[in-house]
Amino acid sequence: MIEGEGMPRPELPQTIRFPLTHFEIEILGHTFELAGVEDVDALLDELIAKGPDSEAVKDEQIPYWADLWHAAIGMSHYLMGNTSLEGKTLLELGCGMGLCGIVAAHQGAQVVMTDYLPEAIDLAAYNWKLNRREEPEVRLLDWRVPDLALAADLVVASDVAYEERAHKPLINAFRTLVNPGGRILLSEPGRPHAASWLRSLSREGFKVDIIEFPVSYKNIDNLVTVYELNPTP
Repeated sequence: MIEGEGMPRPELPQTIRFPLTHFEIEILGHTFELAGVEDVDALLDELIAKGPDSEAVKDEQIPYWADLWHAAIGMSHYLMGNTSLEGKTLLELGCGMGLCGIVAAHQGAQVVMTDYLPEAIDLAAYNWKLNRREEPEVRLLDWRVPDLALAADLVVASDVAYEERAHKPLINAFRTLVNPGGRILLSEPGRPHAASWLRSLSREGFKVDIIEFPVSYKNIDNLVTVYELNPTP
């Protein structure tokens, strides 16, 4: 069964000015409809065309949000299999297309999806409306400047350690944005340059548990690791 079956397709926000392709993805027997950018390379070309002096280029605002990643699918499997989300507040960092937030809401969490770019949260909100009847909660958030007002019981992030410059700000964001007694869920697809940072998490004051999920998507197989981080006193 498709989770949003029978619901009218929402209107596209004006910021989504690029062709989308709709598809379905199954998570533990539940089927969700998503829309992603039809031609991600065109978005990259548009960014490059702004030139090296553009703030967007300097800040490396690469449109990672425009496609679905293995780590988000692995995280979604973790969330769908988790029965302890009912009534929990959940904040997603770098929500991209919004799959993890949609799955968490299906499991009873009160979800706020965040991303750095307006196009990302608009696409996540659109995908939410394809699957959910209640209005989405989306916020612009730069995790380098975490907003304490958004602190939640669960902080979720998928494939966010792809750049070394993000590692230190992420640790600060995790500490700032998780409520006392809460936890952080981090999914990673095995990128080599993130390995040493992931190993350092226990030294950074987190109790770390891991679970692995084999993920196949677009004819590519990958092993996604979900790290459950519990801050230690």
